[in-house]
Amino acid sequence: MLVAPLMLAACDAGNDSEQTADIPMAEGQMADGQTATGGADMSRMPSDQGEQMGNGEGTVTAVGTETITIDHGPIPEVAWPAMTMSFSADEAARQKVAKGDEVTFAFRKTDDGGEITSIDKK
Repeated sequence: MLVAPLMLAACDAGNDSEQTADIPMAEGQMADGQTATGGADMSRMPSDQGEQMGNGEGTVTAVGTETITIDHGPIPEVAWPAMTMSFSADEAARQKVAKGDEVTFAFRKTDDGGEITSIDKK
C-alpha cells in the first residue's frame, strides 16, 4: 500500500494518461490512484463460452401453456442421454405441434433445461 502514494508523488499534478500508462497498479487500484470499491465481482461473472445449442428428435408427449415436453433420444452436443423433458417454447412453436407428433427440434441450453428455437414435424 505504500507503493501507490510514492508512485503518485513522483507524478506531476497534471496526471496525464501518458505518464500513468506504464505505471504498475495494485489490484483494485485505478490509474488516478483511487481504489475501486463495489461493482461486479468479476470472479463470479460467467465465462464467455457462448451458448450451447443442440438438435434432437423425439415424440411430443405434452404441449403446455409455456412448454413442449418431448421424449427425445441422446443429444451429444450437450451430453444429454435419452430422456423425456420439458422445453420452454414460444407460442408459434407450441401451435406447430401436438401430443404424439414425431419431431425434429433445435434448442438453446438454459439454466432451467432448454428453450426450443425451432421445431418441425417429421
